[in-house]
Amino acid sequence: MPALTTPNVEHLTLPNGLHVVLRHAPRLKRCAAALRVAAGSHDVPTQWPGLAHFLEHLFFLGTERFPADDNLMAFVQRHGGLVNASTRERTTDFFFELPQSVFAQGVERLCEMLSHPRLALADQRREREVLHAEFIAWSQDTEARYQTTLLQPLSARHPLRAFHAGNRYSLPVPRQAFQQALQDFYRHFYHSGQMILSLAGPQSLDDLRALATGYGSIFVSGERSAQTPPPPLLETAPTAQ
Repeated sequence: MPALTTPNVEHLTLPNGLHVVLRHAPRLKRCAAALRVAAGSHDVPTQWPGLAHFLEHLFFLGTERFPADDNLMAFVQRHGGLVNASTRERTTDFFFELPQSVFAQGVERLCEMLSHPRLALADQRREREVLHAEFIAWSQDTEARYQTTLLQPLSARHPLRAFHAGNRYSLPVPRQAFQQALQDFYRHFYHSGQMILSLAGPQSLDDLRALATGYGSIFVSGERSAQTPPPPLLETAPTAQ
């Protein structure tokens, strides 16, 4: 039911609990979609650093309906659009831009890949090597090493001190315990209660609402989970002068 409406913006919640933001922007030449999940690298069990980032990568490897050569990334690139994703401390974001003529097909693929990921072991093994290559490049970057040094005074218990990108050693794909943790993280966070879908374009709000309702309804219903607050940044408070 609608929560807020202006002439160009509408906020609503679908029957499955998915929060939706629609923006009618008649001057736009392309359409954009963004989906934010309230879960990130700091929500991962400490024994599996990089799991959230790894899962973000796995979503882009195709589904049963849309295999790799027709998944969101391939589709967007084929139509000259933009696509990206980002795993941050407490959120994971997925974004794309497309011409209006094929926007609906992009929204369909976005919702499909997040609601029906394959998570095949062979795919996981290959994608882990991609993350490992990124880790090697990161570890050799001067700026990255400098940022790590700056964080050293923080509490060792705070997740800002931990490594969250993932590599060959932190993502033991064949282990049953890791697979269980991956499935648990997906089920706990990737449902309607944790998500906000935003659509913007020159279409009317009615047209955008139809897209959000038609494709956003495939997400499993769920209640928003409170994210565990992190420990203090410092082990002890500074002494008053």
